[in-house]
Amino acid sequence: MSDIKAIETQYKGYRFRSRLEARWAVFFDKLGVGWEYEKQGYALPSGPYLPDFWLPSIPCWVEIKPEQPTELESNLAGELGEYTGHAVYIFCGLPSLEPDYEGNAVREFPDWDNGQMFTVCGRCATVGVEYEARSDRLPCKECYACMERRTTGRVIGPCEFQGGCEKRCQRSSHGDRGHTYGDYGGGRYAAAVKAARSARFEFGESGGPR
Repeated sequence: MSDIKAIETQYKGYRFRSRLEARWAVFFDKLGVGWEYEKQGYALPSGPYLPDFWLPSIPCWVEIKPEQPTELESNLAGELGEYTGHAVYIFCGLPSLEPDYEGNAVREFPDWDNGQMFTVCGRCATVGVEYEARSDRLPCKECYACMERRTTGRVIGPCEFQGGCEKRCQRSSHGDRGHTYGDYGGGRYAAAVKAARSARFEFGESGGPR
């Protein structure tokens, strides 16, 4: 771990502990995701913990790290998820256009997994975090049984949702894919990544592009 101190950065009235965190705030804004910075601290079994972001619309906790989390940081993230009952994601480095299986997006609770990314439904614009940005897994989508009945006519079981899937967005024919990283939905995700990576904070708090 480096002993070099991160530069505190102001954005939208918040003083972020690092420019990296501020860039993620820009990313959330461009993506259309509401966020709260350092909302609440917790006394957990492994020690005190103040998570970076709370995203109420998903809902989930997001922790931003410049590099791979330590064992203690991973333990704290897991304990936070168990205590609050919400998923906790550790993102290392800047937002990116491709999934990083070496830990760019690590889900620490309830299941450890790499390759987690933000994704957007192309029909209703629901935003969530799913493995490989598979938008078909978002809660706005129809269940797998209804997708099979619609696309193939094959009946594999009853609808998985109370009230049916008629008002839910349709899945792709692949069932749980619908990858939406890169240039999708009019480039919404790509635009958010670009905004985060190119934001300049030297000239006020706008976080505007270079």
